[in-house]
Amino acid sequence: MKFLADAHISVEMVAMLRDLGHDCLESSAIPPRMPDVDVLRMAAAEDRVLITSDKDFGELVFVHAIRCPGVVLIRVALADETDRVARFRSVWPTVLSRLPGSFVTITAWGVRARPLP
Repeated sequence: MKFLADAHISVEMVAMLRDLGHDCLESSAIPPRMPDVDVLRMAAAEDRVLITSDKDFGELVFVHAIRCPGVVLIRVALADETDRVARFRSVWPTVLSRLPGSFVTITAWGVRARPLP
């Protein structure tokens, strides 16, 4: 699957996705200060699921109806990035089973998926 990692997604998380065989562009592929709506449109134009920690993308998808293949919102506030990546990896099969076509939220307690409009 193809992904676009937003600015707050670590290189460790991108490396994990690549290790799992996914095509993942890191945030350096996004021009600096690009508005979120344009980031979402870039993901859509390249048929990539957006991975982000920015909850503003929920408003763009559900309120403003900006189309995209999917969004993975990471809301795991762990002190150590290694722990965050481990949490991400542990729920990845569940996340992947809901993509594309969903807005998936990963928290420390579980995974929620909502179909895209």
